[in-house]
Amino acid sequence: MGALGASDRVRGGLSARPRRDVRWAALAAVAAGMACLTPGPSAIPAERLAPFTARVEAARGLSFGRPVRGFLLPPDRLAAELEREMRRLVDPEQWGRQEALVRALGLIPEGVDLWEELLALQGDAVVGYYANVGDRLVVALRPRGDPEAVLDDPAISDILVHELAHALQARHSVLFDVALGLEGFEDLGFALAALLEGDAVWTETRDAMRTRGVPQPDGESYARRFDIDVASGLPDALPWLRAMFLELYPLGYRWVAARHAERGREGLDEALANPPMTSAALLHPGRAEPGRREIEAPVGAFPEPCRVRASNALGEVSLGVWLGVARPDVRGWRADRAWLLACAEQASWVWITVLDGPEAAGELASALEARAAQRGDRVQVRARGARVGLASGLEASALDSLLAGVRVEHHPDLAAWVAAHPEVLSRAREIRRERLRKP
Repeated sequence: MGALGASDRVRGGLSARPRRDVRWAALAAVAAGMACLTPGPSAIPAERLAPFTARVEAARGLSFGRPVRGFLLPPDRLAAELEREMRRLVDPEQWGRQEALVRALGLIPEGVDLWEELLALQGDAVVGYYANVGDRLVVALRPRGDPEAVLDDPAISDILVHELAHALQARHSVLFDVALGLEGFEDLGFALAALLEGDAVWTETRDAMRTRGVPQPDGESYARRFDIDVASGLPDALPWLRAMFLELYPLGYRWVAARHAERGREGLDEALANPPMTSAALLHPGRAEPGRREIEAPVGAFPEPCRVRASNALGEVSLGVWLGVARPDVRGWRADRAWLLACAEQASWVWITVLDGPEAAGELASALEARAAQRGDRVQVRARGARVGLASGLEASALDSLLAGVRVEHHPDLAAWVAAHPEVLSRAREIRRERLRKP
């Protein structure tokens, strides 16, 4: 989905922090990469930022190699700055197609402007971000007296450490480039963002333990604290947005904390090269399949005269939203993909999920039918072997044919997935070039 979802939390490297009083965690801004700033932000002197980079290196056990630029920005400028940068990067046509897809699926209601919802969610939350495109971090804060004195506040130092942790990741991983070039792989974007945010929060909490003696939480403790201090304190938002932009924090931190408990910092370093690749891997780390499966519809799979308007792999986390479950447990989930179709007389859509066997597929089909009845949706549900189709506007025979005809390919790790999708890194390079050409 690219412009609409999880990949944007790291698209171009943007990571953001909420206005809140908690000691840990963060809410990601739904914005694309920040390549430049309008005149006005005051630079944080390199000598003032250096102690924080040293703390991050000590906490994480990696080296920056080159300095990061930091800026202070008045908070009343932040919302407009974020929206301006979003509009400079997001392709309006792609945005419209993907918004139409998630709306057709029922993940967002009719009459709701998704763009405005995203702006409102981040506008209530953001106090700082790191931008990989441009390699800079910004703290939006109205200083009292000496502008640099605010950096001595422990809450602000936590923000700096967190965002510097993202800069460190960008120096040791290709994940930011992969996320930048994603389009139509929402679930993968969610997983990458969760790993990056989980790793940054782990670094932040490890630094707090080293410098202030604050105990570093385990995964479950962090999740409970996050629910109380962050999720419950934010204004109401669409369930799908809350799932896509909040759940990645506790899920990502839990995954990272478990990896560190098993293998130490070496395990965290390996995760930057071989991250979780599905929301299922974060929801059920003990039973999820390694790597990632992709579903592809062959040429001629859809009935004439239908054509594909948009397509996306939305993941178990989005399927859970459709089922009305905050943290889903779809047994045997392996892959999914949804298509929005433009047919002769109406818009149609289909959402196919692949599971690990017929029994799990039957369970999901029953759950989808029950939820559809509860929602009052006029949809059809079909199960064929280990595959389940949820559709609107298609004949049952067309859905059955599609379930039988789609291809499923397994990629054991990120390197294999990137090799099979070379367009992703090519798109990332082009986005960076275009971004630098824009005034």
